[in-house]
Order: sequence, then structure tokens, then C-alpha cells
Amino acid sequence: AERCAQVLDYAVLVVSAVEGVQGHTEALWRLLERHGLPVLLFLNKADRRQNGADPERVLGELQRRFSPGCLPFWAAELPDAVPQPLMEALAERDDALLEAYLEGAAGAEAFLDAARRLTAARRLFPVFCGSALTGDGVGALLDGLDLLLRTRYEALESAPFSARVYQIRHDPKGNRLAFLKVLSGRLPV
Repeated sequence: AERCAQVLDYAVLVVSAVEGVQGHTEALWRLLERHGLPVLLFLNKADRRQNGADPERVLGELQRRFSPGCLPFWAAELPDAVPQPLMEALAERDDALLEAYLEGAAGAEAFLDAARRLTAARRLFPVFCGSALTGDGVGALLDGLDLLLRTRYEALESAPFSARVYQIRHDPKGNRLAFLKVLSGRLPV
């Protein structure tokens, strides 16, 4: 995890909606914090209500133990519909959105702009909810990744090539394989 964190742009931290925050969850949170990585969270196993799944309880735990910026995005139908409580919570954290909100001009695009800025600055940690086993909520998480996270790769594509090797392995034939993150430029196959 330490090696991979050095080459990530963002992270998705998966937390069980049954067990909640555990020791390894805290260790990963501290690792991501140390590297300054923006984080989205996915509360998994939300379909297991009979086994104690309680996304609201786990959300409260995340807010207390990690950040009050852990906000529920599972009811938002991005990019079209943003629940009023979520819009208000974001407006409290972003001056530009607050101004637009008070003027009655805060639409979905203003919400998304603020959510992108706050997520990149690690002041917002969007929380999605579902079940990886059944696929429920996974589409919303993927939509959230697409709408809320931005990289600079397209702007750097024409720059000279540079990359960071973060792992070296050998395939079954003994050939060395280097895993790398391209930082700028292109690497043709």
C-alpha cells in the first residue's frame, strides 16, 4: 500500500457497512492522509441489513474518526439531482458555492465545481454506498469518480516523457516487468 500510494492521484477507500471502521481502515486513512491523496469512500455490504449493515451509523463513525467532510453522496443523482441537505453541507464548506446558494443560483454545475475543488483539497470525502457483490451502488461510485475527480494528464501529454517506477516483478519466464506511473508525455507500445 505504501508503494502504491506514491503513484496514486486519488483513492477509493472501501469500508464495510456491517463492521464499520476497523484497524486496517484507520491505517489506510493515515497513509492516504500522509500522501495528501483525495479520497472517496464506498460503504460496502450495505445489502446485508439482516447482518447489521447500517450505512448511517458507519457514516457517523467516519465523520467522528476521520473528518466531518465525509458526506453522503449515495442519494445524489449526479450530475442532475443534488439533495438539499448535501447542497447545504457543501455550501458551508465553499464560499463561492455559498454565495451562489444564497442568491438562489446554485445549480448542479455549481455543486459539482465546489465538490471537485473540495475533494481535491481533502476538505470533502464523498461517501457512496452499495454492495460490490450485487453491483448495487457501484455505478453511482463510478459516476462519482468520473464527475468529481480530475487529473492533469491531457495537459501534460505533449510534454517530454517522464514516469515513476513503483514496482518491479518477474513474469513466469523470468522477464523483468516494471510497473510505472506516467507523469507526462506518452509511452507508445
